[in-house]
Amino acid sequence: HYVFKQVFGNTCVTFEETPKMILDSASGAGFWSLDMAQECPDAKVISLDMSLAEGSPPRPNIVYKAGNIMSPPLSFAPNTFDFVYQRDVGTVLPLLYWQPLIADFYRILKPKGFVQLVEYDLAIPNYGPYTQAVNRSIGEAIRTTGYDPYFTSSLGTMLHLAGFTNVKRHVVQIPVGEWPEDEVGRQQGFLNRELLKALFRSLRPRLSERLGLKPDSYEESCAAMIREIEENNGSCEVKIFTAQKA
Repeated sequence: HYVFKQVFGNTCVTFEETPKMILDSASGAGFWSLDMAQECPDAKVISLDMSLAEGSPPRPNIVYKAGNIMSPPLSFAPNTFDFVYQRDVGTVLPLLYWQPLIADFYRILKPKGFVQLVEYDLAIPNYGPYTQAVNRSIGEAIRTTGYDPYFTSSLGTMLHLAGFTNVKRHVVQIPVGEWPEDEVGRQQGFLNRELLKALFRSLRPRLSERLGLKPDSYEESCAAMIREIEENNGSCEVKIFTAQKA
């Protein structure tokens, strides 16, 4: 969350009026919900996730609500929200489920309301033999379970098909490693590198078998891959899609 916030803030949308009803879809730990609730104290922020955050909401204008984005329609009336935000669900939402969910976002948004999707592809840029091998294994592993490693290339079309207008795509490069010369870039690169390490640790049960590697060898290969990206001044691309209901 804090890497994204440092790179482009909480949202790339310019509102004519401060939104009154905001949905944080697949909110996870709810950090974005908290930031938006502080930024828009007069708005109600619905933090939607399959697993509700523990305890009471940290602010009175946050509401925790259980819901499954894989089973639309979501339990909201039409024309409820001024803004729907969703980030980083590409690893848990197979390609087949995206179009029905985006169509439901259109349903629950008010006219002139905005949706914003912040995602990155499940493949990483190719910087050498290690990244190429990992990308090949990722592609083989996830296509059998309904995922597309380059799913972000379809999101703009899906937004148009759902009826959205003013569909915009913005690409942000986030460095991997501490190679940038500026202090902010180094901080982002350090955090992003640690996130990549954590991501590949979580994928070890599936990827190690595909790569034909034992756990120790898998860890060494992932470390070599991250070094390969960093030594080539590599970055990860984050795609931000913003669209408006007619």
